[in-house]
Formats: sequence, structure tokens, C-alpha cells
Amino acid sequence: MPEAGPAAADEPLRGPALLVEDSLLIALDVVDLLEELGLGPVHTAASVGDALRYLDGARPVLALLDVSLGAETSQAVARRLEEAGVPFALTTGHGVDGEGVEGFAADLPVLRKPFATAELQALVRKLAGAGAVPIRGAGG
Repeated sequence: MPEAGPAAADEPLRGPALLVEDSLLIALDVVDLLEELGLGPVHTAASVGDALRYLDGARPVLALLDVSLGAETSQAVARRLEEAGVPFALTTGHGVDGEGVEGFAADLPVLRKPFATAELQALVRKLAGAGAVPIRGAGG
């Protein structure tokens, strides 16, 4: 049996996805792209509460989380995804230094906004071939 790896560029992806994003315009664009790649249904959540309620009854094949959701961050969603073994990445319009995003593991994939379609496609294909992604560093 071949090893699981990143999905081939021409291979359609399958399964439900979670997008946590509080900007309607960004969410619409990202949902369109995820569906073009073959994912679906794509559940969008504009808040931590919405995302956690969705995860109570579903297990997406991958997720994209906006770091900043108004007055809250997506850390609780990230923890839940980690516990479920769902690969995910962060999106942010804020600066990211060599340490990653504060409150999340430094090695977690991060896509800076605004991002190009090709960048998002590459990240989604990488996630589709990945295992669980940790949110905590070695220290906890």
C-alpha cells in the first residue's frame, strides 16, 4: 500500500471541510476554492461557538482557522481539531514572525492574508495529505 502524502495537484480532494472566518467576503472566496478542489460540504463558522457546535457532530477532513475572530481567537477550535486528529492551518492578516502565531505552535502552517489562490491551493493539498497538526509547542 502506498504511503499517504500530499495530494497530487490534479487529484480531486474529497470530504467535508471547516472554515472559521469572520469576514464574509473572504469566506465566500475560500469556500468557492475549497469546493473547486472537490471538498464539501464546506461548513463556515464566524465564531468559536459556531465552530465548536459544528465539531460536536462532525469530523471534517481538514480545517482553516482565522486566528482573530473579533474579540476572540480560534485557539479553542484548534485544540478541538488537534484532539480529533484533524489537520488544520491558520490564516491571519496580522504579522507573523519566526516564532509563528502567539498562542499556537510555531510549526503550525500559517497563511498570511491577503493570499494568492495558488498559495491557498498548495496549503489545502498539503493539509489533505497530512496527519494531525499540533497546536502546542514542546513546552505545553
